[in-house]
Amino acid sequence: MPKVWKFPSNGRAVAGALFSLSRDIAKDQHVATLKVASMILKDAKHYAPVRTGALRRSGRIMVLDKKTVMVAFGGRGTGVDYAPFVEFGRAPGRMPPISELQTWAARAMGDDNAAFLVARKIAISGVPPKPFLRPAVFKNKDKIRAVMGKHFKGSWTKAVRRSSL
Repeated sequence: MPKVWKFPSNGRAVAGALFSLSRDIAKDQHVATLKVASMILKDAKHYAPVRTGALRRSGRIMVLDKKTVMVAFGGRGTGVDYAPFVEFGRAPGRMPPISELQTWAARAMGDDNAAFLVARKIAISGVPPKPFLRPAVFKNKDKIRAVMGKHFKGSWTKAVRRSSL
Protein backbone atom coordinates (compact mmCIF):
# COMPACT_ATOMS: atom_id res chain seq x y z
CA MET A 1 0.00 0.00 0.00
CA PRO A 2 1.46 3.41 -0.94
CA LYS A 3 2.42 5.84 1.80
CA VAL A 4 -0.07 8.66 2.29
CA TRP A 5 1.50 12.01 3.07
CA LYS A 6 -0.47 14.31 5.32
CA PHE A 7 0.16 17.96 4.73
CA PRO A 8 -0.69 20.58 7.33
CA SER A 9 -3.69 22.62 6.34
CA ASN A 10 -2.08 25.77 7.69
CA GLY A 11 -0.18 27.59 4.94
CA ARG A 12 2.39 28.90 7.43
CA ALA A 13 3.16 25.39 8.64
CA VAL A 14 3.77 24.24 5.07
CA ALA A 15 5.98 27.26 4.37
CA GLY A 16 7.91 26.68 7.61
CA ALA A 17 8.40 23.00 6.81
CA LEU A 18 9.64 23.80 3.31
CA PHE A 19 12.00 26.50 4.62
CA SER A 20 13.43 24.10 7.22
CA LEU A 21 13.80 21.44 4.58
CA SER A 22 15.70 23.73 2.22
CA ARG A 23 17.99 24.87 5.06
CA ASP A 24 18.66 21.27 6.12
CA ILE A 25 19.33 20.18 2.55
CA ALA A 26 21.81 23.04 2.05
CA LYS A 27 23.63 22.16 5.28
CA ASP A 28 23.69 18.44 4.51
CA GLN A 29 24.76 19.12 0.94
CA HIS A 30 27.73 21.14 2.19
CA VAL A 31 28.78 18.42 4.66
CA ALA A 32 28.37 15.69 2.02
CA THR A 33 30.31 17.69 -0.57
CA LEU A 34 33.20 18.20 1.85
CA LYS A 35 33.28 14.45 2.55
CA VAL A 36 33.27 13.67 -1.17
CA ALA A 37 36.00 16.24 -1.85
CA SER A 38 38.11 14.72 0.91
CA MET A 39 37.82 11.24 -0.63
CA ILE A 40 38.73 12.54 -4.07
CA LEU A 41 41.67 14.57 -2.77
CA LYS A 42 43.12 11.59 -0.91
CA ASP A 43 43.05 9.37 -4.00
CA ALA A 44 44.18 12.10 -6.39
CA LYS A 45 47.26 12.72 -4.23
CA HIS A 46 47.94 8.99 -4.34
CA TYR A 47 47.64 8.90 -8.17
CA ALA A 48 49.63 12.11 -8.81
CA PRO A 49 53.01 11.44 -10.41
CA VAL A 50 55.94 12.37 -8.20
CA ARG A 51 59.27 13.92 -9.05
CA THR A 52 59.64 16.38 -6.18
CA GLY A 53 56.28 15.90 -4.44
CA ALA A 54 55.25 19.51 -5.12
CA LEU A 55 52.21 18.48 -7.18
CA ARG A 56 50.92 16.23 -4.38
CA ARG A 57 51.55 18.89 -1.75
CA SER A 58 49.68 21.50 -3.80
CA GLY A 59 46.40 19.51 -3.60
CA ARG A 60 43.75 21.11 -1.42
CA ILE A 61 40.03 21.55 -0.90
CA MET A 62 38.77 25.05 -1.62
CA VAL A 63 35.39 26.22 -0.30
CA LEU A 64 34.36 28.92 -2.75
CA ASP A 65 30.93 29.62 -1.26
CA LYS A 66 28.14 27.78 0.58
CA LYS A 67 27.30 25.70 -2.49
CA THR A 68 30.69 25.28 -4.17
CA VAL A 69 33.59 23.11 -3.04
CA MET A 70 36.53 22.40 -5.32
CA VAL A 71 39.46 20.00 -5.26
CA ALA A 72 42.41 21.92 -6.71
CA PHE A 73 46.03 21.22 -7.55
CA GLY A 74 48.56 23.91 -8.32
CA GLY A 75 47.64 27.52 -8.90
CA ARG A 76 48.68 30.77 -7.31
CA GLY A 77 51.05 30.61 -4.40
CA THR A 78 51.77 26.90 -4.74
CA GLY A 79 54.71 27.05 -7.13
CA VAL A 80 52.92 24.41 -9.21
CA ASP A 81 51.60 25.90 -12.43
CA TYR A 82 51.84 22.68 -14.42
CA ALA A 83 49.03 20.62 -12.84
CA PRO A 84 46.66 20.96 -15.86
CA PHE A 85 49.45 19.85 -18.22
CA VAL A 86 50.05 16.74 -16.11
CA GLU A 87 46.34 15.89 -15.96
CA PHE A 88 45.44 16.64 -19.59
CA GLY A 89 48.81 16.62 -21.37
CA ARG A 90 49.85 19.19 -23.94
CA ALA A 91 49.27 18.99 -27.67
CA PRO A 92 52.22 19.59 -29.99
CA GLY A 93 52.38 22.95 -31.70
CA ARG A 94 53.71 25.82 -29.63
CA MET A 95 56.77 25.92 -27.43
CA PRO A 96 56.02 26.51 -23.75
CA PRO A 97 57.76 29.53 -22.18
CA ILE A 98 61.45 28.66 -21.68
CA SER A 99 61.50 30.64 -18.42
CA GLU A 100 58.96 28.18 -16.99
CA LEU A 101 61.24 25.25 -17.79
CA GLN A 102 64.61 26.66 -16.67
CA THR A 103 64.20 25.83 -12.98
CA TRP A 104 62.97 22.35 -13.83
CA ALA A 105 65.83 21.76 -16.31
CA ALA A 106 68.40 22.90 -13.76
CA ARG A 107 66.99 20.56 -11.13
CA ALA A 108 66.19 17.55 -13.33
CA MET A 109 68.99 17.76 -15.88
CA GLY A 110 71.63 19.80 -14.09
CA ASP A 111 71.62 22.51 -16.77
CA ASP A 112 69.09 25.32 -17.09
CA ASN A 113 70.27 25.87 -20.70
CA ALA A 114 68.59 22.55 -21.58
CA ALA A 115 65.24 24.31 -21.14
CA PHE A 116 65.27 25.41 -24.80
CA LEU A 117 65.77 21.83 -26.01
CA VAL A 118 63.00 20.56 -23.73
CA ALA A 119 60.63 23.31 -24.93
CA ARG A 120 61.41 22.46 -28.55
CA LYS A 121 60.76 18.76 -27.91
CA ILE A 122 57.41 19.62 -26.27
CA ALA A 123 56.51 21.78 -29.30
CA ILE A 124 57.25 18.89 -31.64
CA SER A 125 55.87 15.93 -29.68
CA GLY A 126 53.61 17.40 -27.04
CA VAL A 127 53.30 15.88 -23.57
CA PRO A 128 51.15 12.81 -22.91
CA PRO A 129 48.54 13.13 -20.16
CA LYS A 130 49.13 11.50 -16.78
CA PRO A 131 45.67 11.77 -15.24
CA PHE A 132 45.43 11.73 -11.47
CA LEU A 133 42.32 13.75 -10.60
CA ARG A 134 39.83 12.16 -13.01
CA PRO A 135 40.73 8.59 -11.98
CA ALA A 136 40.20 9.61 -8.35
CA VAL A 137 36.68 10.81 -9.19
CA PHE A 138 35.87 7.65 -11.17
CA LYS A 139 37.23 5.40 -8.43
CA ASN A 140 34.93 7.03 -5.88
CA LYS A 141 31.83 7.23 -8.09
CA ASP A 142 29.82 4.70 -6.07
CA LYS A 143 30.97 6.15 -2.74
CA ILE A 144 29.98 9.64 -3.93
CA ARG A 145 26.46 8.42 -4.75
CA ALA A 146 26.20 6.69 -1.37
CA VAL A 147 27.40 9.72 0.64
CA MET A 148 25.17 12.17 -1.22
CA GLY A 149 22.15 9.85 -0.99
CA LYS A 150 22.68 9.27 2.73
CA HIS A 151 22.86 12.99 3.49
CA PHE A 152 19.83 13.94 1.38
CA LYS A 153 17.79 11.09 2.80
CA GLY A 154 18.69 12.38 6.27
CA SER A 155 17.41 15.86 5.36
CA TRP A 156 14.07 14.49 4.20
CA THR A 157 13.72 12.26 7.26
CA LYS A 158 14.37 15.18 9.64
CA ALA A 159 11.88 17.38 7.79
CA VAL A 160 9.18 14.73 7.87
CA ARG A 161 9.64 14.11 11.60
CA ARG A 162 9.74 17.79 12.46
CA SER A 163 6.66 18.82 10.48
CA SER A 164 4.57 15.67 10.90
CA LEU A 165 4.06 15.40 7.15
